[in-house]
Amino acid sequence: FLKKAGVNHLVTMDLHAETVQGFFDFPCEHLTAKNELLDQVQKECSQVTKNECVVVGPDLGGAKLSSAYARSWQTGYALIEKHRIDAHKVEIVSLLGDVKDKIVLLADDVCSTAGTLVSAAYRCLEKGAKIVYVAVTHGLFVDDAIKKIEESPIEKVFVSNTVEHDSHVLSCSKICVVSVVTPFARAIARLEEQNNKK
Repeated sequence: FLKKAGVNHLVTMDLHAETVQGFFDFPCEHLTAKNELLDQVQKECSQVTKNECVVVGPDLGGAKLSSAYARSWQTGYALIEKHRIDAHKVEIVSLLGDVKDKIVLLADDVCSTAGTLVSAAYRCLEKGAKIVYVAVTHGLFVDDAIKKIEESPIEKVFVSNTVEHDSHVLSCSKICVVSVVTPFARAIARLEEQNNKK
């Protein structure tokens, strides 16, 4: 469909699976919102040392992205293993790593129903975490996701603007929208520069 529409080069961000890049028969640039989101998290946590913080992957599927957050922030890393009961419910099986007395950042690429992130936040607090923040690239926030977040122990959700958010999302005091215009603009400018050199 994209090719038929005239697309000859695609710029995208935090694909749920990096292998999706291989499905296109034209070039695909894969960006990440990690730096922009992490900048906001670090501002929020500016009064604490990195030793007091830990990045937690809310499931095995997002382990690569969440571990990249930990490397960039130079903090500890932990990982949650979950079992999905149905589309709306997850059961946390185990938490691998230490979150006791730590400020936790749950990092993921997408939040749809918020079930995984809310369950992960509760488990982190059960294991002794002090505060739980969330960084997520694509905030879909379907069904009662915002209500779940509002009623959860999550302190704040930092989410990019890759998806346009409804007013009920923007009015939630726990949601902080972070612009990712800059990395897209830089990528497009580089591509334009390369095309002009040809």
